[in-house]
Amino acid sequence: MGTHATRLAFISVPVVGMMMVGSASFQSIGKAKQAFITAIGRPIVFLIPSVLILPRYLGLDGVWLAFPVADGLTFVLTAVMVIPIIRQFRRAAAEGKAPTEELARVPL
Repeated sequence: MGTHATRLAFISVPVVGMMMVGSASFQSIGKAKQAFITAIGRPIVFLIPSVLILPRYLGLDGVWLAFPVADGLTFVLTAVMVIPIIRQFRRAAAEGKAPTEELARVPL
């Protein structure tokens, strides 16, 4: 049973690294709102509801699947917020401007 639970809980390990890099990137460029949203996204916004909902339909497997579901949803949230930042960096690089001038215009 432990092997099965471990496999279910660790399905999303490949995206966790990208999720952490995205969150750290927001912190490093001074985007406090985005950093806060990604930091609370997994444990509060996605994990708690997943733990409460999934076991009703999937039993014990739902508890273990709550972790990868929360990680996957947090990854999508982070990606949606990182893509405009990447575009702004590319635009600034193409125009030869400092990225900080462009980042000031990126909305939440």
